[in-house]
Parts: sequence; C-alpha cells; structure tokens
Amino acid sequence: MRMSQALTTGIIAIDLQSEFMGEGALFPVPGSERIVREANIFIRKAREHGATVIFTAFAVPDSQPLGLSTTRLGVTSAHRYPHAALVVNLDRTESDIVVEKPRQSAFVGTALELILRRKGIEHLVILGVTTHACCLATAFDAGALDFRVTVLSDLTASPSVPAKDRLPAMTADEAHLAALQFIGLNGRVALSDDVLRELAKNVEEG
Repeated sequence: MRMSQALTTGIIAIDLQSEFMGEGALFPVPGSERIVREANIFIRKAREHGATVIFTAFAVPDSQPLGLSTTRLGVTSAHRYPHAALVVNLDRTESDIVVEKPRQSAFVGTALELILRRKGIEHLVILGVTTHACCLATAFDAGALDFRVTVLSDLTASPSVPAKDRLPAMTADEAHLAALQFIGLNGRVALSDDVLRELAKNVEEG
C-alpha cells in the first residue's frame, strides 16, 4: 500500500522567535502575532494528519562568528540568545523537532537533510519568517535537494527592506510578494487551508 502523502510531508516552521516578533524584537515583522496564532492552528491540524513538524531557530553559538549577511546589519546581538529563543506560545509537542541553524537556510550547517531523509519526507511545507530571506533561502535549497516545496503565502511574512546599493526600498508587503514570486518559479505557493485539505484527503485515501 502506498504511503500517505501526509506521512511523507514535513512542516518547516521557520524562525518563529523573539528577534522577529513580540516586544523587543530586533527585526520586527508586521503581523507576527497573527502568524503565530494561525500557524499554531495549522501545525496542530497537520500534525493530527500525520505530518512531521520541525521548528527552526536562527541561532548562532557565542563561540561561532556571525555570517556575513548578519554582520552587514551591524547588530551584534542578532541570532544570539536570548533573542534567538522560540516564542513561548508555540504549539509544540515532544514529537516535534527543533533545528538550530547558523545561517539563513535551514540546510546550511545543520542535520536537517539527514533528518528528513531518515524519516522518508519528500514534501516540505514552509511557513514562518522572513519570506524574503530565511524562507526563501530554505525553499531554494530544498528544491536543489529534490524535495517538493510548498510555501504558505498566508503564514509567511517579511519586514520592510531599506534602500541599498542603488536598489529602492521595499515595504513589508512588497518584499513578501516579491519573495513569493521567486519561490513560485522553483516550488509552489499555496494557502494553508488548501494544504490542510490535501493532507486530510490523502489520509482518507491512504
């Protein structure tokens, strides 16, 4: 009997952590409270359908240097604890996996690919922040590794992007939509409700 698609699906919740959301966030993402609230609902239902849930945190140990993309920001406390801590109100269980990543992509410097291969996961559903950086980098690397990729347009978000190197500034919405456009060239962009319906249908058919 073929394995249910839900059982070969991994939910990758990208960087739902203090430095991007909540009071005192270093890089506040507009609408982050809604993202967490609705992500919790999605994660709980996807888990009930048999999907594996993985949370990532952009966390660089104090003993290791920050990446070039971070040092350009000029914020030395970025991606260090306590700012790197996941927000406390996430729907997490003991069966979920947490991956600390030292760079934007969840595949760089981590065991994520090995974890996914060992679990037989073929399809990745990405949510979280930020769409234009960590979600985009993870989606591109996942596609290069031959995982099927779906990014949830309603459960991802970006901050605004300042003007730099003769490029114009972008609002938060503009950065979010531009990233989704690029993701759509290599993967799939979908709404969370549509993905949940697909997972439920596959469980019933499996």
